[in-house]
Amino acid sequence: MKATDRADNFGTYFVTVNCASKRRLFHMERNAALMFEVLQQYREHYKLHSFVIMPDHLHVLLTPSSTLERSMQLIKGGFSFRYHKEFGGLRDVWQKRYTDHRCRDISDFETHKRYIEMNPVVAGLCEKAEEYAWSSVSSRLCGGDSLRG
Repeated sequence: MKATDRADNFGTYFVTVNCASKRRLFHMERNAALMFEVLQQYREHYKLHSFVIMPDHLHVLLTPSSTLERSMQLIKGGFSFRYHKEFGGLRDVWQKRYTDHRCRDISDFETHKRYIEMNPVVAGLCEKAEEYAWSSVSSRLCGGDSLRG
């Protein structure tokens, strides 16, 4: 899908963003915490249904209030800006592109939501989804209620 096509389509999207050079940027807790803060900071621009911050990539399931492009610009750009400001460094943070899939129906939505929730388990980072610290089903983040409000 071309970027111009994305801007014209509204809906709910499953998006994957990879760190530049597949760096394990979010392996460091401070970086994962900053990514979580950025996701929360821009919530007025999208409804965040589900997310997982993996060591070298991010998955989100969101419904933009304007365009997907704008939401991703805020997420990627917001993190990059704060990361460089707070921690320094001159390297690129993200791969230039991201992949997205527009959910067709509730079944498609639920399939992608479950994929996000189970990603750390499948990757061998935890045994139960709730145990993984940097996900929308984490029992650690906001008492396991990170998507409220």
